[in-house]
Amino acid sequence: MAAAIAEKVDAVVVKLGFQLHDKQKEAILSYISGKDTFVALPTGYGKSLIYGCLPLVGLPPGTSIALVVCPLIALMKDQTERFRQLGIAAAYVWEPQISLERFATGEFQLIFISPECLNKGRIWRSVLKSDLYQERLVAFIVDEVHLIKNWGEEYRPEFSKLGEVRSLLPKNTQVMALTATATSHLREHVMKIMSMKDVALVEVSPSKDNLSIEELFLPIMNELKNKRLGMERIIILCCRPIDCATLWRAFFCYLKDQMTEPPGHPLRKSYVLLTITRDVHKSLILIATIAFGLGIDCSDIRRVIHYDVPED
Repeated sequence: MAAAIAEKVDAVVVKLGFQLHDKQKEAILSYISGKDTFVALPTGYGKSLIYGCLPLVGLPPGTSIALVVCPLIALMKDQTERFRQLGIAAAYVWEPQISLERFATGEFQLIFISPECLNKGRIWRSVLKSDLYQERLVAFIVDEVHLIKNWGEEYRPEFSKLGEVRSLLPKNTQVMALTATATSHLREHVMKIMSMKDVALVEVSPSKDNLSIEELFLPIMNELKNKRLGMERIIILCCRPIDCATLWRAFFCYLKDQMTEPPGHPLRKSYVLLTITRDVHKSLILIATIAFGLGIDCSDIRRVIHYDVPED
């Protein structure tokens, strides 16, 4: 049975035209085997490819549905476009010109939705309880799941109510929770909120790859100065904007005219996203707050450095 499932996953991956890391495949196989799965993998590891495979390995092609809870519309849009390029029928709930009826009739395999849509209105609850969704829904995924604790207590309380949605899912539908940052305390909190049991934990500890600031910064500056465009891309994550500014100034004082400043508002973030996630290789080191890393899809990031320790 396990071998047959693994072969099916391999066939899907070949069809889509990409390769999976061992941890990606481990997460897919544990979920398909019937376990709630908590995935804690670093930024740039390819967590989205994990849930992108799920609607393709269950029921006959074109009939399975996976529902992905996503925190930001911008991320929904980005992921939708990406999966469409892979040939997967994807859509997000706030997408213009796509009616609720098209979602309700099972037209899409991969659906991105906000926690507010699921919890506040009766419409999507009715959709989930429909015969079609009870038959075809094969996966319920919560991306950036650490926000259940970080945002769910005050800022966006519907995050903390996602566990209620589980009662509406088909009986044998497991939960997959994904994040790039999770302490053991946060994992326990999320598992409790989501009523996750018999949980498979798939993780790569960031502490194994992230060296201290003292060890890294000067060597990185020298590496950038010497290798220029031949350097692998790096993200430095800070908890506070003021720390980003401090680090930027340190790099600027050392590198001077080799630093790049994006154009001003409102194009700043779109410019940075383009140069760090695409293959143009204009941006090699990104200094940003942790929030910037939400949903970033950049396969060739080799180092993620935490300037300070996140609360979760």
